[in-house]
Amino acid sequence: MIMIAWQLHESLNINFQIKTFLISLIALFVIAASGAKTIANYFLSSKVLIHLGKLSYPFYLWHMAIIYFAYTYIHEVNALDMLLITFTVLFLSYLSLKLNNYLIKAKYVVIFCLSLIVVLTITIQFYKIDTSLFIGKKNYITKINYLFAEKHPKASKITYKDLKDVTGRPCFRENINLENYLPYSCNFSQHQKNKLILLGSSHMAMFSKKLTDELLVKKFNVHTIHNDSTKHSIKPFPMNQKIRNYLLNSKKATIVISQNFPKYLRGKDKKTNYSGIYNFLNELIKYGHKLVLVYPIPEFATNVPSYYKKELIKLNIKNFKDLKRIKGFYKKRTKESFKLLDSLKSPNIERIYPDDYLCDDKYCYSKIDNKILYSDDDHLNANGIELIAPKIINKIDKLLLKSN
Repeated sequence: MIMIAWQLHESLNINFQIKTFLISLIALFVIAASGAKTIANYFLSSKVLIHLGKLSYPFYLWHMAIIYFAYTYIHEVNALDMLLITFTVLFLSYLSLKLNNYLIKAKYVVIFCLSLIVVLTITIQFYKIDTSLFIGKKNYITKINYLFAEKHPKASKITYKDLKDVTGRPCFRENINLENYLPYSCNFSQHQKNKLILLGSSHMAMFSKKLTDELLVKKFNVHTIHNDSTKHSIKPFPMNQKIRNYLLNSKKATIVISQNFPKYLRGKDKKTNYSGIYNFLNELIKYGHKLVLVYPIPEFATNVPSYYKKELIKLNIKNFKDLKRIKGFYKKRTKESFKLLDSLKSPNIERIYPDDYLCDDKYCYSKIDNKILYSDDDHLNANGIELIAPKIINKIDKLLLKSN
């Protein structure tokens, strides 16, 4: 019953851990309550609930597969679709239950089939048989991905993977065994006079390849320093003492900073992170560094390329529209970030506002001039980078002219 309610009420799907905990807790309570001669036991022993109990396991097996199919292939899952999903899962569960009862009677047939599958699997693996000869070279999802890549070649391009040091190692990696090295750090053309540091989280990493290539041509010493958002997600980069010590003891430089500030300026650590980031950025200015502050990138509530792949699926796409988000959501989510960054005052600060290029007065867009701009829900792809990176270069040049 809980799982049926879950299909019909998305509000119950807010947090996977809480949902799993509640389902487990309720299930344990029901089991405990049925262990004595009580009203609850009498109710739970009714034929209807016993039948539902038997139905619950095949329901569990079927429900996620059907939900995945629906949300992959249907452009917009509405209330009628959700009701249809529920009845489809119930119908398949009922058939599975009936089939299971039949298979139990035909157990020797089942054992033979399972044994045959195991033998075939081992044979295919041992002799390296090309299964594409009899199952086709591409399944449906692979074909959709292939067609999507043809139509939007840069949509899923993750640019940070292309940035490598002189030895060919990716810059976006952690130097685990090198005590004095910074995490996810690459230093190019160290002999050059003008030093430029690209600093921040995965949002900065997306810009790194494009900016590094451009700045090396302009004769800069480029140093990329990134925090891995998966391993250092609790605290923003200013809380990384190794990075802090390096920047406050290094050659004076122009530092381009891009961080997912809204992520850290909410919740219980909001005040601590706010003051920590503010104080650190002020320290950099007082030390003599020049800053290019990249304000937050507009975010979406869904994976952008996955959304546009549905355009290639011939199912319920008559009213397919480009993905956009009301700018008011962006303003609300980034309010504290703007407040923090705007409060920093210095002639040695330049600012980049991504919403100037990705939004108008009403909406923020995931596609401009038929080019998809994101590689997921909040990271820009090669198209998005090409839109904003030249603006960052202009700000760097402006600060360089001031120093000269």
